[in-house]
Amino acid sequence: AIDPNLLDQLVIFMALAAGKSRVVAVDPPSLHALTAIAVCEQMTGARFALLRGAAGDVAPGLVAVECVGIGFVPRNSSA
Repeated sequence: AIDPNLLDQLVIFMALAAGKSRVVAVDPPSLHALTAIAVCEQMTGARFALLRGAAGDVAPGLVAVECVGIGFVPRNSSA
């Protein structure tokens, strides 16, 4: 499981990735991570789910964070 300080850093990459991403983190997530999730959902349209226990197939004290990302592809820039 990743520590609470890393989760908020991974959220943006999960939101931008194509398809479903999943990490298992220490529960409860930090306020920074929850804020990052809310901001990424609003800005990108990515959708996150926090799954605990049997729903996330995780042990007590852990949370599965799943995201369906937007598959961001940067535009080519002409120099």
